[in-house]
Amino acid sequence: MGGGMEAHKNRFIEDWSTARENLEHNFRWTRRNLALVGIFGIAIPVLVYKGIVREFHMQDEDNGRPYRKSHESLAAQITTPRESVII
Repeated sequence: MGGGMEAHKNRFIEDWSTARENLEHNFRWTRRNLALVGIFGIAIPVLVYKGIVREFHMQDEDNGRPYRKSHESLAAQITTPRESVII
């Protein structure tokens, strides 16, 4: 009645999906991979953290407060509600 409607598999898509499913088995550390991990896994997060801490120190300096320790300043900004500022 409705025969002959089988889907034809695309060999290239099947090869790509097989490679994707087995990526952890075929992965090799190369200089490029190490560089990418170093840049995006270590350098950028450290630079973002340093920038945030520097901004907190600038706010403390502007408001006449002593500098907070870095880990305390991040936790304090996250846990304490902000004061309302009326302009």
